Amino acid sequence: MKNQDRLKVFFVLIFLCVCVLLGRLMWLQIKLGDYYREVARNNSFVKKIVPPQRGMIYDRRFRPLALNRPSINLYIHPDKVDELARYTDFLFPIFGSDSSAFVINLNKKLSENNSNVLLQEDLAYLQFVKIAENLNYYPALAIKNESRRKYTIKSHFLGYVRSIDADEYKELRESEYSLNSFIGKRGLEKQYEALLRGKPGYKLEQKDAFGKRSGLIAEGLKVQNGKSLVLSIDMDLQDYIGEYFAGTDYKGFIGVMDANTGGILAYVSLPQYDNNLLNQTISRDIWLSLLTDTLNPLLDRGIGAVYPPGSIFKPIPASLGLEENIIDENTTLAKCTGAFRYGGNVFKCWDWNGHGEVNVVGGLKHSCDVFFYDLSLRLNLENFRQFTKENGITVRTGIDLPNEVMGFFPSRYWYRQKYPFTSSQQGFKINLSIGQGELQVTPMQMLAYYGALANGGTWRQPHFLKKVVGSSEDIEFSSYPLNISQNTLGILEKSLYKVVNDKDGTAPWAKLKDPVMYGKTGSAQNHVSELPHVWFAGYCRYKDPTYPTLAYIVFFENRDGGGGSIAAPVAARIIRKYTSILRERRKK
Repeated sequence: MKNQDRLKVFFVLIFLCVCVLLGRLMWLQIKLGDYYREVARNNSFVKKIVPPQRGMIYDRRFRPLALNRPSINLYIHPDKVDELARYTDFLFPIFGSDSSAFVINLNKKLSENNSNVLLQEDLAYLQFVKIAENLNYYPALAIKNESRRKYTIKSHFLGYVRSIDADEYKELRESEYSLNSFIGKRGLEKQYEALLRGKPGYKLEQKDAFGKRSGLIAEGLKVQNGKSLVLSIDMDLQDYIGEYFAGTDYKGFIGVMDANTGGILAYVSLPQYDNNLLNQTISRDIWLSLLTDTLNPLLDRGIGAVYPPGSIFKPIPASLGLEENIIDENTTLAKCTGAFRYGGNVFKCWDWNGHGEVNVVGGLKHSCDVFFYDLSLRLNLENFRQFTKENGITVRTGIDLPNEVMGFFPSRYWYRQKYPFTSSQQGFKINLSIGQGELQVTPMQMLAYYGALANGGTWRQPHFLKKVVGSSEDIEFSSYPLNISQNTLGILEKSLYKVVNDKDGTAPWAKLKDPVMYGKTGSAQNHVSELPHVWFAGYCRYKDPTYPTLAYIVFFENRDGGGGSIAAPVAARIIRKYTSILRERRKK
């Protein structure tokens, strides 16, 4: 080949190489330009997530019930762990008795995540010092100043927050949750999680060629802190009830509600537990002690358990009898001699001496079982069941708490399935009429019902939330009129007044001068203990109409005594105390 030909070939090759290079350059610049710009950006900047501050929870007078306090938290970055054993050997003695659980948790979290992992929240001072002075030797560890939830009262209704678990994370990861997130687990913290949590933001920080951060460049997305909530709860009343029963063996529920609005003023499930205890990583021994405690402090007895209501249920069959014109105010039924015979069975009245012939007012005032035994035989079971539900009993109230249970009123079909060889269902109604048998209710259902009686027959949805701070939107809760006449309401009120204010009523221990107390006692046999459950439910009105009308419920499991002697005096004490609180505030 001549030199001239060789030169031509050389230039052709050069030309082809230039074309290839230009084509490759255009491919990188145009087709993959966005990709590599993002890679370069990520190599130059660090995206720092800014978690939101959780909203506060206040009582009706803007006193904090749940707030945030500073917390020093320990994180670890899995990608920077050179030798896991070296880290566990270092951390093992620092965390003492919880070391084994800590190491298990460490291994689990490292296997689930490739970003910073929260290892321990709320480091003690000595733990912080020991770790901080060794950070240079353990580059995977990082200490951050963050916040942690703090509760100022013990309560079931507040609930608590804890670290998100794996199942929750799988469900919520698309909603900007991470494996280090905290989430409401129970109570209002869970119910209003979306409002309280807020939305995380992020900042961009520049880093140099050695990976060291050299300063803030921009705030990429501004953090949105959680909304704060104002509740209807009155902390003074809540505290008083809780402290009164602190250290006792009482199991039960005490609730006070503004009957005109449905707002809950006090909500005390006994025994109470310390929300702050569950707001952190606790040892296995402490957790097991809570689970095995015979008093079952974790159970919310207001909405999470059902019980036979006993005689506080008697206004329901009384109302149905009046509305269906089976009885009127003057009707007397079977004479009470201390027992009632039906179908070869003897159903005893609580007073074995008997009450004689009584009308519906006397039947409620004396809580005469025989009157209601006889009345029940004249009621249709399905009508009885439906009427009970229409009054908000054995159905969920819709209170703004998670995990509310329903209750139970048996149907004709249920009895046929349960007792297929029983031809008549009349005997079952006898027990139901006095709040026994298969009937099951929650204390909150009964509180809402008596609130409706106090409110002129309008049932209002019980609730805690009064206001969302920073929001101008009105909060609406449901209400509906009870399907009873004003005449029936008047008869019931006259009866409930006599229960408390007549000397021979069943609850004279609940009588007060102002406010005027109305109520109904109850003692319910149960299958768990020989001791009955005791109840007192009712409402009160002040002579000064500017004071609220209050509905209340006092319920204790397995107490030696009756509702009139055990529960009624407690209701009087609570209302007397709250009256003094309200009057002291008026003076200021």
